[in-house]
Amino acid sequence: MPLNELRKSGYWASAILIGTVLNLLLFVVLPKLGRSEVPPPPEPIIVELSEWQVPQPPQPKPVLKPKEKPKPKPKPKQVVKPKPQEQPKPEPLPEPTPEPVLTDREIDPPEQVVEKRPEPIAEPVEEVLPTPVHISKLTSLPRHAHRAFPIYPPAMEAQGIEAVVRLKVLIDIKGNVKQVTVVKSAGAEFDKAAVDAAWKSTFIPAKANGQSVPAIMTFPIRFQIR
Repeated sequence: MPLNELRKSGYWASAILIGTVLNLLLFVVLPKLGRSEVPPPPEPIIVELSEWQVPQPPQPKPVLKPKEKPKPKPKPKQVVKPKPQEQPKPEPLPEPTPEPVLTDREIDPPEQVVEKRPEPIAEPVEEVLPTPVHISKLTSLPRHAHRAFPIYPPAMEAQGIEAVVRLKVLIDIKGNVKQVTVVKSAGAEFDKAAVDAAWKSTFIPAKANGQSVPAIMTFPIRFQIR
């Protein structure tokens, strides 16, 4: 190989090497040189704050009250004793009258025989029944306060007989039964049981214009076998 070519090839090799070194300097070394190291962040400063004291207003000086002079003690009241009243003199007692001297005849008077007459027998006084107010004038009808249930006649209950008795009852201003009348009969035994139950019942009296008045109430009493 001629010398000139060797020289040329050596020049090219050195040129490539120099170019490679320059590229390394441009892309690797120079950026690192241009960068400045970022300093670490400063540590936080911790400051302890003491409690803030609120300024207190100046306290006023206590004002001394002048000493009160002791009040003079009141003088004791003089109690005036009342003068003793003169008691009236007692009146002289009357002289006792002498007892009369009784003779033998006056001491033992003759006995008088009094005949006892039989006392007259008081005749029974019939109770005057109250006059009932007509139903058209009533503002409220009578109602049961205590309803007595009739006793089922045993003979009729044994035979399985049922019945209805309709009664007409006169009620006074206190709610008491004053009269019971059978309007519709169902036989003597049923009628008696129904009437007895009506007499044992009490009612709230009827009213007219806010006042209790006597009134007549008609209602049925049923006898049913359960």
